[in-house]
Amino acid sequence: SHFFQVTHLPTIAFNTPGMEEIKSKDDKHPGSTIYVISDNGTTLLTDTKCQMKGRGNGSWQMDKKPFQIKFDKKQQILSDAPSKAKKWTLINNHGDKTLMRNLVAFDIARMMGMEYVPFCTPVDVVLNGEYRGCYQLADSKEVDENRVNIHEMTLEDALAGGESLTGGYLLEVD
Repeated sequence: SHFFQVTHLPTIAFNTPGMEEIKSKDDKHPGSTIYVISDNGTTLLTDTKCQMKGRGNGSWQMDKKPFQIKFDKKQQILSDAPSKAKKWTLINNHGDKTLMRNLVAFDIARMMGMEYVPFCTPVDVVLNGEYRGCYQLADSKEVDENRVNIHEMTLEDALAGGESLTGGYLLEVD
């Protein structure tokens, strides 16, 4: 038997407690239930609890809202995801009517051999029983051996200065 999918893309369906709407980026919904249907309806990640919240800056102002998924423990959300992680993002791509610009840019970066390129794949999203559209499931950018693999400096390293200020830097422009 197969589980229903909206299209041939993996489907991520989540329900917030009490079917509450996610109204802001700071509006956290712990205890949300997530279902991930993939592999042409033959694979189901089910009855997994997570925390859902809004994310993004400029993209949060769009009609189609972006989200962050945070699990209690590391999960490999899809079989083709390269690693397990607690945090995953659902990018709305609302400003890109082709829904492909980020995916193509990430593929080009991979072909160029860049050291870290976020995993991403298109998915259909259903929130509280309502289809919300096609999103991009992606790694959450963070320092981790399977993501941005750099030595994270400590406060002591920063205070010591000199030779202690080695390693990598993760910069984000908002």
